[in-house]
Amino acid sequence: MKAKIKKGRLRPEQFEQILTSERIRPVQLVVGAFLASGVLVSVMTAFARPSNGEARGLGLVQLLGVLGVVLWIGGYVLGFWLFAKRTSRDALEEAMIAPFRGPASLAEMATEADKISSQLRRAWVARAAAWGAGPVICLLSLQAAIQGNLASDSAVVTTGIMPMVCYVVLLLVTWPTRARQLNTLEKACSPKSK
Repeated sequence: MKAKIKKGRLRPEQFEQILTSERIRPVQLVVGAFLASGVLVSVMTAFARPSNGEARGLGLVQLLGVLGVVLWIGGYVLGFWLFAKRTSRDALEEAMIAPFRGPASLAEMATEADKISSQLRRAWVARAAAWGAGPVICLLSLQAAIQGNLASDSAVVTTGIMPMVCYVVLLLVTWPTRARQLNTLEKACSPKSK
């Protein structure tokens, strides 16, 4: 019979060890990369020009627009759900006892704080990725509209731009600051989250 592995226990006294600047910076860099990618794709879209004078590709523009909006709404819901699931007390405590994901040399020395910090980083990244898929597809629909000489339709332009603007604003509003990560840990340790 296998011995039952004892579950780790997340305690408020661990928060200071988990939330050091060395552990917070990596998640900020990754979320910053998502933010920079969104801005870069937006700038590329702004420089797109029609490939010729006649209007064409309306079906592709509409398909990409609808797909982008569906992914935007679905990704928004999925992002919040994934984040809540990965930052729950159970998920964080399971991360404490699970093997560290990463290079073997780091795994040998990984502390509980390293493992929880890694779990928080994965939660923030998963949420940013889920939120970003739809806005990128919407911008692709706008690029297709511009190249197909269809960008005179304000609905096409709005459908292409608004999701990315919302995505960038959402990333800025939910930026993984120390205070936000502390709040996430405190929520996980609150009695009602069990």
